Amino acid sequence: MNIEKLSFRWGLEHAHSDEPAWVEIQAALSDITRRDIISKQLSHFEDWIHERKSPSTGKVIKPPVGAQSVLNDVIADKIKAIGGWDDQIYVLNQSNKISEKDRVPYWTMDFRKNHIGLEVSFNNAGVFAQNLLRLSVMSESKFLAPEEMIKLGVLVVSSKSLKNWGKMDSTVITFDQVETILPHITFSIPTPIVIIGIENCNDSEKWAPTKLFGNKKIGSFEGPRKSFWEEVISEEVSKNK
Repeated sequence: MNIEKLSFRWGLEHAHSDEPAWVEIQAALSDITRRDIISKQLSHFEDWIHERKSPSTGKVIKPPVGAQSVLNDVIADKIKAIGGWDDQIYVLNQSNKISEKDRVPYWTMDFRKNHIGLEVSFNNAGVFAQNLLRLSVMSESKFLAPEEMIKLGVLVVSSKSLKNWGKMDSTVITFDQVETILPHITFSIPTPIVIIGIENCNDSEKWAPTKLFGNKKIGSFEGPRKSFWEEVISEEVSKNK
């Protein structure tokens, strides 16, 4: 994917070019291709076709409507494959080793390595402030041990073009919206942060559109639109080879 960067509180000045964690973030995001996204979504379609059930809900798995959760999973796969990254870090008083059932919801940061915190945000725009606040707590909290804290936050968001390509929910925040918001909140967020916007292209070549996203009422594979889905899936499988 092509990426663009926005510096907040001199975030880019704190992102040293030879810092391994910073290099790994950029490499992981740049390495993502249309094939990665489509392959992940096709695996969800495979579950749907065979009526596999979610272990947590007991309901038949259906493909995500928008690409946001698929992108989250692909980015997580790329970061974890590198190795050495902590994930799903509880940001409140980590030294007490609070059990997951006793944690306050929405207070986990996605990844951390070498005092760099990484948040991937394809959430409702209203959650954007929470993303920034988690990064700030990780860099400022008096309850965290020095080795638990971060010195730089990195926040990944979608470009407007990628949001449209992946038929994401209309409320998902985009890079251009973040550019509008940040100048108004410099008084309240002390942490150096780099915002990374990701595009639906590689080497400036736009991804071909897909029909695998945007299906709010997908129903059953054996339903009246079976032939349509067979054609869509077949077309994407052949493109993805």
